[in-house]
Amino acid sequence: MIDSKIKNAIKNKSLESIPNECCGFVLTDDEIVFCENSSSNPTKEFYIKSEEFLKNIKKGIKLIFHSHPIGSEDFSIVDKIYHKQYNFPLLVYSVKNDKFNFLINNTELLKYENEDGDCLGFVKCYMEEKLNIKVNTFISKKNIDFMNYDKKNPSFENSEIEEIMEEIKCKPINQDQLANDDIVIFKKLNIFHMGIVFEKYIIHKTIRGINLTDQSFIKKEDYLKCYRYAG
Repeated sequence: MIDSKIKNAIKNKSLESIPNECCGFVLTDDEIVFCENSSSNPTKEFYIKSEEFLKNIKKGIKLIFHSHPIGSEDFSIVDKIYHKQYNFPLLVYSVKNDKFNFLINNTELLKYENEDGDCLGFVKCYMEEKLNIKVNTFISKKNIDFMNYDKKNPSFENSEIEEIMEEIKCKPINQDQLANDDIVIFKKLNIFHMGIVFEKYIIHKTIRGINLTDQSFIKKEDYLKCYRYAG
């Protein structure tokens, strides 16, 4: 989760920079580096000089941020090109809507791929490698039919999942408590998914690869189970 102090600092700088977009880096130690917006059209876009990247990349760049003085928190085409070019997560703050948005490169999640190629195996790999939790057993795609889910009654109970979550020291939580690295079992287009929370997204694996689903796109009743590691 991005610290509230970092968000407040970016928000204040964004207000000071109006009508221009402010921009800069958050480093791996959470230091905030504000950079000059060198764009020829700074009211509508941002540009950070290459020397600023060279100076800060040795310290470790965690993400690039910028503001939208009059636009929404949605990413523009230019933003997406910029993000793809520099291959760093991108944070934007909308002054108009007083909201943040986050764009992450899916490729950095490929290290959590698994041989089974399913969302459940992805969660297992993620927990073992990122959270350093040893998961000896885990439900697989082959067991998905055993999940007791009635479409007419959107409740979700499954003793096998409960046992596994208890084994790996994950406790049930409410959907409104979700934070980074929490586990979510949810339904999307009548398909079961298990994913990991990251900022406003749920990271999950499909046959097409790693996906980021915006939490706001999931109906409240389609959040079936939520868990947090409590070890």
